[in-house]
Amino acid sequence: MHRNLNNNDVQLADLCHYYDIPQGKVFLVYAPLAGIYFLADADEAERLDRAMAGNADDEELATLAAQLKDKSEGDFSKRIISHPSQYTKLSILPNLMCNLSCSYCYSARGRSKTEVSIEAMHTMLDYFIDNRRINNDNDISIFISGGGEPTVSWAKVKFIVEYSRCRASEQGFNLDIYLMTNGTLISREIIDTLKRQRVQVGVSFEILPEVQNSQRGHYDRVASNLRLMLDCALVPTLSSVITELNVGRMQDMVDAVVQGFPGIRHLNFDPAMKSFGDTCKMRQFYNDFAGNFFKAKDYARLHGLTLDCNAVRRAEKLFPRYCQGKLCLTAEGKISMCHSISSPHDRGYDTAIYGCVENGCVKFDTEHFNRLVDTTSYVHDGCRSCIARWHCAGGCMMYNMNYTPTEFDEWCRFMRLMIGGIMLRRLDASLASEEGNGIETIIENMMQP
Repeated sequence: MHRNLNNNDVQLADLCHYYDIPQGKVFLVYAPLAGIYFLADADEAERLDRAMAGNADDEELATLAAQLKDKSEGDFSKRIISHPSQYTKLSILPNLMCNLSCSYCYSARGRSKTEVSIEAMHTMLDYFIDNRRINNDNDISIFISGGGEPTVSWAKVKFIVEYSRCRASEQGFNLDIYLMTNGTLISREIIDTLKRQRVQVGVSFEILPEVQNSQRGHYDRVASNLRLMLDCALVPTLSSVITELNVGRMQDMVDAVVQGFPGIRHLNFDPAMKSFGDTCKMRQFYNDFAGNFFKAKDYARLHGLTLDCNAVRRAEKLFPRYCQGKLCLTAEGKISMCHSISSPHDRGYDTAIYGCVENGCVKFDTEHFNRLVDTTSYVHDGCRSCIARWHCAGGCMMYNMNYTPTEFDEWCRFMRLMIGGIMLRRLDASLASEEGNGIETIIENMMQP
């Protein structure tokens, strides 16, 4: 069905998945590489599919088909990484230690007392922040996370931010530094250093006391540290993991931020990566997430907050593959394709590691890297007709490694639901502004006999 459209990178989403209408009646037609999306009924979709093969009923339809075939939005030449030396983003995992035991943690089995050495960090930072490697017209960034909890190794984190800031100044780079922390170990000394070095901070926090204490613990300590940060004018973003405990309470979470942490302006809610053991439960959870997330997002906007999730970020750009991979220094001095895969006990570790820092040198196995790049660009059989094709682009390597094929299919369905929902929200706003009627009114008119 609609093969000619799909073969020309035009995807259709049946609106029965978003509105209470029969299947196969109204579609969202989306040509991401042409930057075009609109609504069509079943007859219009069929006529358009024939037009894409050169069998247009009229000149207007032929013109539309030609516009849909335009690929001007699909220039990915500047976003294809073909060698590790091209990366402008570096992740560093200072350790494999954590002071919490989060219920959904994907890396808990990899815990150890391992910390990255100063020598390895020094070597990697010298390699990364080098205007002989990459032109300093490029902005570069460093992301410090875990592995474990990075601030358990505060001396290592401090070295990263101070040395990299100094090195970037010498090499003429504009450098952004990000730190992701669970917030339990924040002190005034840490805050002063982060402010002085202009580090952007994200705190993993479930916001609601009963959920935080159930899933992560130490609500009072983290809440107190967040208020200390705000008092010191270091404003973090909050990232929350959504599980069955809080999937129906996202609006409550926004309220709790507005009431309890004024000054915080950006939130991120993402579903936990977990096995439900039951695809029906998994599908229901993802359906609940999609419905409640968009309501919470609208509610957050009314209060001057932005609420994002990974699917929203994916919808903002087109991607030739899900992930360009990572230049990620692990606590053991290895280089991983994914900052979520850092310990020898992590699933997919042997696959993800493509280099190391050794004897003062950064070493890459370029053949293995090339195989990884090919793997992460893999598009599944169902992708060609998927509305999320050029946003999800085959899916996350880590999800591919950790989910069964059936579970991954549910995750794919979730991404379709989210990306399609975002496109429809944009179209609804555009139609309401330009024509005075939103999507629901137009669908009602299209459904008339």
